[in-house]
Amino acid sequence: MHHVGPIGKPHGTGTLIRQRRLVLGLAAACILVPAALFLANGVASRSAGPVSGVLGSGSEPANSAHLTIMAFNLAKCGFHRGGLSFRDTSEVRGTLDEIAALIRREHVDIAFLSEIVWEAGPCPVNQVTYLAEAAGLDHYAFGENYSFGLPWYRIRSGNAVISRVPIKATALQQLAGPQGLLDPTNCRRALWVEVDLGFRQFLAASVRNDSFNLENNAVQVAEILQHAAQREVVLAGDFNAEPDSASIRRLLDPSRFQCLPTGCPTYPARSPDRQIDYIVAPSEWVAVSQSVPETVLSDHRPVIATFAVR
Repeated sequence: MHHVGPIGKPHGTGTLIRQRRLVLGLAAACILVPAALFLANGVASRSAGPVSGVLGSGSEPANSAHLTIMAFNLAKCGFHRGGLSFRDTSEVRGTLDEIAALIRREHVDIAFLSEIVWEAGPCPVNQVTYLAEAAGLDHYAFGENYSFGLPWYRIRSGNAVISRVPIKATALQQLAGPQGLLDPTNCRRALWVEVDLGFRQFLAASVRNDSFNLENNAVQVAEILQHAAQREVVLAGDFNAEPDSASIRRLLDPSRFQCLPTGCPTYPARSPDRQIDYIVAPSEWVAVSQSVPETVLSDHRPVIATFAVR
């Protein structure tokens, strides 16, 4: 005859229940802890500020009154192939080396960059500092648009400025529009820097505005202009708006701005049929040259302009 305990349950049933509860608890922790860390990383991203620094010995303020500016959306150097597939770090560095060669060839003094990656767990290359060093532009600033993933394994992407002359990050302006934690890629911010030419200083912003909603895009331009106030300012990057849009018409104020290049489509890179990338400079600067180099290093073509800064 089998011996049974109180209420007729076989010995070991209580132990089995406790083991099942432990397994379920561990399984829940495996799901809830990463989810909590993911959300914490996203929340922290909303309060992230800009960073800036100098590589090597840095550069001296410009001695020339001529300033060559580039605006280029790098499309993250194509580091994400799709799904769970990513490019090898050597491939990303190779693309950055080609972009650096273009910067050197065009004698760029300041490059305003959008969709550039500061940190990426699946492809660990800091694209900002790598490109700054490869291009010989020692001063850099970065402003995060979003941070997606876990604190130690994530993708941080945004806008950057790399420069031959001293710059200092002054603000990371949150712009109107979606800021969802689960799909943060349309969160847009403007990276503001102070540029020191030695003989004068001015404010500048690297931008990548709303690519889904033109009305919100126009609101973002208004916010950027409000931040600039009446300061002498340069705005450069991917505005995601064509010349006849309300957004760009706000910048076509000849008493204050000039918007370059003119009549040059920039997107898509292989066969561009519309212009959405610009350099907006003070109207009193004299535009010496402008160009849109033919390159497929990104899905955008870069825009370059040289100014005589009075």
